[in-house]
Amino acid sequence: MGNINKFKEQRKILRLTQIDFCSLLGISQGYLSDLESNKKVPSKSLGLLLDYISESKLNKVSTVDVGSLLIKQKYMDLLEKYTKISEENISLREKVYG
Repeated sequence: MGNINKFKEQRKILRLTQIDFCSLLGISQGYLSDLESNKKVPSKSLGLLLDYISESKLNKVSTVDVGSLLIKQKYMDLLEKYTKISEENISLREKVYG
């Protein structure tokens, strides 16, 4: 996935430590380290959150920005779960009703 190396790049642009960037993204430092070293692939919602941060070109990260971004990430996580459940329900309906 193309977002993996962008995590470190964006963190450097924002001049944040891993700990601070993790706080912004709502993830653990170990997970961020794995993303930056290409050991893990980010979820769709985390990739979208990174895209939002990148497109916003945030020069300074305020408490309001952090709160807003965390809310957006939680929303994207819920949307991703809802989509998965919906797809599973459709698949189950097709199996039951053919």
